[in-house]
Amino acid sequence: MSKFTLRLTPEWERAFFLSVQMRDLVELHTVKLTEAAVSAAPRPRRPTKEHWNAIGRHIKPTLALDRYGWYGVVVAEVDARMRHSMLQERGWTDRKGREHEGRWFLKRALEKERIE
Repeated sequence: MSKFTLRLTPEWERAFFLSVQMRDLVELHTVKLTEAAVSAAPRPRRPTKEHWNAIGRHIKPTLALDRYGWYGVVVAEVDARMRHSMLQERGWTDRKGREHEGRWFLKRALEKERIE
């Protein structure tokens, strides 16, 4: 029987989280989450053509590296003129005081891609 000794330093995971393989793994799951959010995004009732301000066109994945490792972010409003996707998500009150409930499409995409 062979002997095996495992020694873990206080920051043993840092090299793993900064590796190229971790970047590829984070990118894979970020892209999957982005695709789920785009497919769940609200669409017009009568789709005659794809407008510049359609919510699905402005959901983009972003990867970043900090001192702890790679992380992925799904950005819902890249364009500064696009402010209505969060109103569609959470709901709003119009000028007459009527409340419009949210569609929660981003939350549904997160729940769909959740790892149990």
